[in-house]
Amino acid sequence: GDNPGEEEHLLNRYFIGNNTNYIRNFFKTIYGENYEKYVLFLNKTPVYTKRTDLLKGHSGIEETQKIMAELIIDIEERKPVPVWIMGHSHLKDLFKIFWSKIKNMNNLFVFNHPSRTHFLRDVEKAFGGGRKITKDEFCHFSPKECENILKGLQDKKLELGHKEKYLNVL
Repeated sequence: GDNPGEEEHLLNRYFIGNNTNYIRNFFKTIYGENYEKYVLFLNKTPVYTKRTDLLKGHSGIEETQKIMAELIIDIEERKPVPVWIMGHSHLKDLFKIFWSKIKNMNNLFVFNHPSRTHFLRDVEKAFGGGRKITKDEFCHFSPKECENILKGLQDKKLELGHKEKYLNVL
């Protein structure tokens, strides 16, 4: 994500709340109750604001982006794993330092905003075969279906989620 929302800030935990709980449930379906052994949720900056655009001019924003990007790179170098960036912000200039640091990673996949509807649309493009997938259907995929979605979303043959689609603007 971009930065912590109010609930994340209060609970000191990333990717919680209405927009992101379904992402946690998606990974829980694949990996089980202990999914956090396999999935790490981070933000581009740990600086909290009520709205992302309020980060502009915030002291330390550049330094925290640099640190978070270096952390992600370090983790991926130690254990090559797919890195999903959920939230290719419309505020590209605000996160320019972050994107410039990570843009050459091999296992990087960039997606739209981490709301249910954006992720659902991405899944529909990849697997819907032209049909709409209902929110209820999405929330009740089987573990095998979720594994297939995960594999497909990470398949570099798909334009969906492929970093060049998003990072060529830098």
